[in-house]
Amino acid sequence: MIASTRTALLLITVLLCVDFVTCKIDVTYSPNEFPRFRVGEQRTLTIQVSDSSPPHKSENRSVLVGCADTFVCKAISYPNHVILHPDENYTSTFRVELEALFLGVTQLNVTIGDEVVQPYQLRIVRSNRDEKVTLAFSIFIAIFVLIITFMMGTQLEPRRIIGIVRKPIGPTVGFFCQFGLMPTLGFLLAEYGLPADAVSLKLALFAVSTCPGGGKSSFWTIIFGGNLDLSISMTFTQTIAALFMMPLWMGTLGKHFTDAHVRIPFAKLIEASTFSE
Repeated sequence: MIASTRTALLLITVLLCVDFVTCKIDVTYSPNEFPRFRVGEQRTLTIQVSDSSPPHKSENRSVLVGCADTFVCKAISYPNHVILHPDENYTSTFRVELEALFLGVTQLNVTIGDEVVQPYQLRIVRSNRDEKVTLAFSIFIAIFVLIITFMMGTQLEPRRIIGIVRKPIGPTVGFFCQFGLMPTLGFLLAEYGLPADAVSLKLALFAVSTCPGGGKSSFWTIIFGGNLDLSISMTFTQTIAALFMMPLWMGTLGKHFTDAHVRIPFAKLIEASTFSE
């Protein structure tokens, strides 16, 4: 009697598991993705759902649609229910109106009845207005920096630069501070100042400590009445030295944080050394 009861319970459990596994809603999205879905725009997403294990009768199932990140997008309108009818092969199609609120990457969660179906991936980009403003600002800054850089060039004295080359005390001190002291301090701060599991942050902090200073330091030199010739000479020599010192540090102490191959942006460094000052 006990054995037959156990067998019956096992059979019921297996049937329930099979029913749970086979009851699945298939979903198809159209389009597969929104090209350049911009902030402030509204798009229509067509969703087709079908029951792969129909109950052989019509079913009225509830629909719930919402963005995973509500500040990025929102579902404006969608039907509350869908009807899966046998005459339509238990398939139903409905539309969802979406509005982009903020740039970012998120997903649209869809629930049919009690089942959460495969989400729809969304990528929101800047609005046309923001993109135009950013482009105009970038062009203005590029022209402004070009003019300022040209004006700085008129302040240089070749005689003083030749003197710095003959007695490179300043560039030598700057070299040891930039590629000796700073990477050492960066390594110590990363190793002992950050959590043990923050490997990415440690590597990022150490990588920044090995990078050369930018040419914008000359702006501060002019503002505070410093030696512009020395500043430009140090920026140039440090940028050239970075082509060799950055791979050296990342290939030695950098291996302490990760065994992955770290790509050094040689093209960017060469571009910076060519156009700096």
